[in-house]
Amino acid sequence: MSRRLSKAAMAISTAIVPADPVSDSRPASSPEGNQVDDRFALASGSSTRASTVSHEDAERRLRKRALKALTDAVKEQTANLGVGSRFTRVPSELLLQPVLRLQPWAVLVTDETIFELAHHNKKVHARKALLRKMSSTRGAVARFIHSAGRNQGELAGGRRFEGTLHLDITGAAEVSDRSIAALASVCHTLQFLSLAGCSRLTDAGIHAICTANKDLLCLNINGSGAAYPLNGTAAEAIGSTCHSLRELHLRRCTWLRPWMCMRLFTGCPQLEVIDLSFVTKLSDAEITSIAKVCPQLRHVDLRECVNLSDAAVMALTQGCPGLRYLALSRKDQKYKVRRLHWLWLWLLSVCPLVAVDIV
Repeated sequence: MSRRLSKAAMAISTAIVPADPVSDSRPASSPEGNQVDDRFALASGSSTRASTVSHEDAERRLRKRALKALTDAVKEQTANLGVGSRFTRVPSELLLQPVLRLQPWAVLVTDETIFELAHHNKKVHARKALLRKMSSTRGAVARFIHSAGRNQGELAGGRRFEGTLHLDITGAAEVSDRSIAALASVCHTLQFLSLAGCSRLTDAGIHAICTANKDLLCLNINGSGAAYPLNGTAAEAIGSTCHSLRELHLRRCTWLRPWMCMRLFTGCPQLEVIDLSFVTKLSDAEITSIAKVCPQLRHVDLRECVNLSDAAVMALTQGCPGLRYLALSRKDQKYKVRRLHWLWLWLLSVCPLVAVDIV
């Protein structure tokens, strides 16, 4: 495959260079006179232009074919990722980055991948513990401990892996609670975590990772509980430990119940972005309570929440003066948002910069 890529790239880079038009070798003074020279110059000029245009067309077609060959080769290699290509697992070098966006590798992300990531974070945890001991020692022992802690976990170029800060494994359907719990035992530095589409996770895995990372700023568990419905332990863990959350995404979390919402949002007063779309069991009472405990909300997505009415909208606009986006669109409306014109004027008067999606 790499040979095909190189050939296609070479075909693009080695385009045909137009040849210089052949100069006229006729002498300046022709015995046939100036009239014959003019006719010859006109015919020669038209033929030169025709040959130049045809040459440019041929070059353009050649470049187009070469570019198509390169595109097809890249698409084929991407389509065969993990099936017939050289990638059968996530590269280890990729896991030694503080920001891990593994969504493009979701088909290859398994429990073994998370266990390997936990192993790297365990080294960081051990190194930090070793460096803490240096504060109580002196002399040669201190220098030995400092050099050991400095060299452990050092990467190419003098960089050092200090732990995972950003982890996105959206769509990793093969990841289970066992590996997430192993990662939670050694990784306490996460600020962004996306477990959307990880259908095998249960309350145990989400509880473990959220309890271990109390400084989370963004949590995405869209679609969680699809295979194993959650019973509320995860929601209680988020609300009791993640007090610094700014963004919380719970799209299609159909397991969410009203009492879970109360425990979850009461402990996260600094939330600015929430996504509760397709959570059909939400009612006006829950949204009113959320507006009271989370006054800093700016972005609220409530699409397909068919049990909401005007009361929920008014509670959000009154309780969240910084609201800038509100989505309420739905196909089947059990309780319609009535008086749209009046509601729009109300929103503009309370939140002048708000953008509302009602249709």
